[in-house]
Amino acid sequence: MANYTIELRKILSSRDIFKAINYDFYEETYKPIFEEKFIKRFYFREIGVETIERFLVNLETTLNEIMPYYKHLYQTTTYKYDPILNYDVTETITREIVGELESNNRAEQSTNQNEGIRNYDTPIIKVKDENNYKKSPSFITDSEGNSLLKANSNKRENNKSNEINNRTTRGNIGVMTTQDLIKKEREIIINIDKMILDDLEILFMQVF
Repeated sequence: MANYTIELRKILSSRDIFKAINYDFYEETYKPIFEEKFIKRFYFREIGVETIERFLVNLETTLNEIMPYYKHLYQTTTYKYDPILNYDVTETITREIVGELESNNRAEQSTNQNEGIRNYDTPIIKVKDENNYKKSPSFITDSEGNSLLKANSNKRENNKSNEINNRTTRGNIGVMTTQDLIKKEREIIINIDKMILDDLEILFMQVF
């Protein structure tokens, strides 16, 4: 029985208070569950103002004022983590590998020339390594006047590549025992709905 204003259950018998207001919530799909909790908690409580219209305005205003904080608070409860781990480090190690590639090319050609032996060795390509050079052709004449053209080339190249390795280390490094970590996790578990309902207590008469 109401002694001062009107009980919430009397209002609910004639109208749906949550359809009469527009308010934001930390999780839209969870609204019906929260509204049911609200009704069960304050069902027999008297509203804190004289009229239903003022109560609805106060309810909508209060919910929209406190909800930004609870939205951020709710996001922290959705983080995925292992409460018994206090060390999780991933290292990336990059190593440069340098190798040397050497190639040899040789060509021969026979011609019919009556010439003596002419050999000369002159670098014709300038490269980074002084050992990289090409030999000029060598002409060798046999007893029948046929000449053999020989050409040799040597080439060395540097080859570079990167090797990347990832190493992940996870676990309890011993700062706290596993039992202490579990106990600490239990202490920080929060009931967001109860916190919101506690903030809405000001909308009702503090008479029991």
